[in-house]
Amino acid sequence: MTTRRRFGAAHPVTWTALVVAGCAASQPHATTPERQEIVVDEATVVQVPRAGGTGVTVLPPLPAPIANTSRPFQDGFARAQTLLHAPGPNAPPEQGDEAAAQAWLDAQFKPWLEQRLAAIVALVEAFAGMTLEGDFEAPHEHVVASALLGLVNGRTYDQLTAVPAPAHVRGDAALLRVYQAELHTTLAGGLLGAAIVAHRSCAAAAAQQRELSFGPWLDLCHAQLAARLQQQSHALALHEAVKAERAAERLAAEGPRPAGPEICWSPSALQTAAAHVPSARGPGARRCALDAQPNDPLAAQALSPRDLRYGPRDPESGVRVSAALTDNPTMDARPLAWIATQSRLARCFAKHVPAAQAITVAVHANLSVGAQGRTQSVTLTPEPSDASATPSAPLAQCLRSALQQTAFGCSTHGAATQARATFCLRRD
Repeated sequence: MTTRRRFGAAHPVTWTALVVAGCAASQPHATTPERQEIVVDEATVVQVPRAGGTGVTVLPPLPAPIANTSRPFQDGFARAQTLLHAPGPNAPPEQGDEAAAQAWLDAQFKPWLEQRLAAIVALVEAFAGMTLEGDFEAPHEHVVASALLGLVNGRTYDQLTAVPAPAHVRGDAALLRVYQAELHTTLAGGLLGAAIVAHRSCAAAAAQQRELSFGPWLDLCHAQLAARLQQQSHALALHEAVKAERAAERLAAEGPRPAGPEICWSPSALQTAAAHVPSARGPGARRCALDAQPNDPLAAQALSPRDLRYGPRDPESGVRVSAALTDNPTMDARPLAWIATQSRLARCFAKHVPAAQAITVAVHANLSVGAQGRTQSVTLTPEPSDASATPSAPLAQCLRSALQQTAFGCSTHGAATQARATFCLRRD
């Protein structure tokens, strides 16, 4: 499989990161893990994995005997112990075959993720009555519950980020950075943020207690908080680095933004505008203006990344035109963004603006359209900006005539309507 890194119609976010994003967006199944009875003596020191996955962190003795705690706390404590020692997902196959990696994703990773997220939800519910800020009626439960929530979320974060990227991603350093940044943004970052909030709450509550038994919990939460904040800082730095790399790649592929007012040269709607525009009518209805030409006649021409972002450059005139459609709820105005429409406008600009004039013309067009989709009249309003030149009278007349040739589908409500768009034109 060939993995695309550079900017184009599809962004180089890997298939794995996209599926992880889908898992993060979906709600975990409302399954409840099987109840586990407490079999740990209150004086026992339990070991849990250390932040970052190296070594172990010692879980101090509980501030109060387990027998003196509430039943919800005991339930949550048992769930937390199970989660802290639960294994992470299996690694993806070493083969560079995408089909094998997809099979691993469906059969192993996604079930593990859904089960783990459901277990964390159940843990949050078990501790719900004792982890609210300022609830210190049972500080020994509040401190420990907050610490355990932080440890569980942090442990899951470590397990997620420790899963190797698919083989075809690991072979490309830049793509691997994109993968890791997307993994944090779409899923892992939420777990890390929850761990930070929980450890901060634990430390704040433990610091208010005078009993010596809270001291080790304060130290634990302070240490965990520092480690997780460092992880978050590294993740944010990676995100900014990838963002800068993507911006540099886009600039290399598309070139700098053409000159003109802020309203001009927004990302083009060409890809959706090129699609077939059906007429809004039933059998036996009147003929629509667009029926004679239901597709953009120039849609098949090759477009560069710059064309796709800033609007097509007419090869004959060298004029680039961008079209930004305004909300048109009563009609489908996409023919205004067709390349054929913009090509007619480009020829007007080339004819009436001398080549020596390096100017941008930006106009707001309002088209009065009959019920059967025929353009009846066009009104142009120049964009009031020092970065845009007001079109001359001959140019404005040519632009109106060019837009008057635009055909649309029948009106959705059987009456005359309007279409609006903003056009920017410049030699580029």
